Amino acid sequence: EKRRGQNAALSIAAVAIVIGIPLWWKTTETYRAGLPYSQISQLDSLQVLSVGAGLRAGRIPLSSEPGCFVFETYSKPSISQLDRKTSLKYHYEIKYRTATVMEEDALELPTAKEADLSLFQLSESPCGSVVVYVIPESSPLLPEGINVYVGQRRTALLRARPGRAGGLPEVLQALSPEVERVVQTMSFTDADIKAALSDRVPIGRLSRESLADRMRAFKSSPGRGLFKRLSSMYIICSPSFSSSPGSNAASSYPVLNFLLYVPDPPHSPLYIRDRSGREVPTNAFHSPRWGGIMVYNVREQQVEEPQFPVHVDIDMVRVMGVFLAQLRLLLGVQQVHAPPGYLLQSPGNKGLTDWELDRLLWARAVENIATATTTLTSLAQLLDEIGNIVIDDHIAEQVYGAVSSLQLAVAELEAGNLAFAFQSSKEAILSSERAFFDPSLLHLLYFPDDQKFAIYIPLFLPMSVPILLSLLKIGKEYRQSRAQRPKRD
Repeated sequence: EKRRGQNAALSIAAVAIVIGIPLWWKTTETYRAGLPYSQISQLDSLQVLSVGAGLRAGRIPLSSEPGCFVFETYSKPSISQLDRKTSLKYHYEIKYRTATVMEEDALELPTAKEADLSLFQLSESPCGSVVVYVIPESSPLLPEGINVYVGQRRTALLRARPGRAGGLPEVLQALSPEVERVVQTMSFTDADIKAALSDRVPIGRLSRESLADRMRAFKSSPGRGLFKRLSSMYIICSPSFSSSPGSNAASSYPVLNFLLYVPDPPHSPLYIRDRSGREVPTNAFHSPRWGGIMVYNVREQQVEEPQFPVHVDIDMVRVMGVFLAQLRLLLGVQQVHAPPGYLLQSPGNKGLTDWELDRLLWARAVENIATATTTLTSLAQLLDEIGNIVIDDHIAEQVYGAVSSLQLAVAELEAGNLAFAFQSSKEAILSSERAFFDPSLLHLLYFPDDQKFAIYIPLFLPMSVPILLSLLKIGKEYRQSRAQRPKRD
């Protein structure tokens, strides 16, 4: 009977050690799917921006043979260092050739606007490229004092200056600085890219509290509109503003609102003044991430008891012009400061020219790449530091998809495919944000080890104490039995 009790105790201990402990270890471990940490670390060194420019000369001799098409390609790489860890690599690829007969006929039109439309219909330039047409100095297309005309499409007219004689290399070398200046005006500069990256989240050391702070929604302070003097201000404070559709300030993708405010007769006319006390010409203002507000004064004879509803005639052309300008600002379309001698064609009813759209896509693509890179780097760093964060398979899929989209976006930028690069960068930022803000990351984040012991000790202690005492007793009896054995000579 004593022997059978010892065997039972040893069997229970063996089962607990061989099966119970590995099973408990496997079922209580934190599941962490594999992530491409090496690829994420390589994303820290980006980006390459490529812009293609085509130079087509109309009635400007680029070759000694008349009617001969000359094709010449010129590439110029450039690097701009933004900070210690971020740099931008520019790659300008300029192709020279003479204009075709149909293009020369378009350049003979009476106005530059008509020539721009005709040239666009002849050959539509791909997204992200610029075509510069060099016209003679005596051409009547450009007014006096204007050397460069930038149209609504991706074309520009450059007036050739006198004194350009020599062979093809000399002519191209003389045109190169002016062409680069035109391309930078229509594409991007260092200031444009720095402005797009100015509000990105810097890469730094993260903690549990910083992760919770980044995943917590925040609200901006309520907007206020100041009218007349600061000592006698009017504040627009209507419940309908905050309850308007899509006006949630905590949303990452808010809906823009455009409000036309017609003051009642006792408060008319109502004007918006700037800090210097001058009236704002548009009598409107905009609030970032919310929309724009315009105050429309109706200059009618005031009556003591108006009968409602009151009919108001509104000049919608003027109102929509103001809202269109506000929409450009809210979308991030920066105002282009043209150099002296440049004439920029107004976008008109379109609200946005083709080359302004390219500038916006360039800025947004680089911004998306920088944001997605920062998000993935921060997530990988946090997961490496905190070991009890669960990494499910769907999070790993989002991270792998974001890394793949980032690499594709950079490759498309290097190739000059702006539209595909922007689409890939948008997919990268969406996947990275879905992975970073996934709520499953916080399931075990605030489950420290002392709480684990508080749960496991009541479960395992009642079973482990008898097993341990039985093993100690068996060991003691075994030592006593060895000591009592007779020694052999």
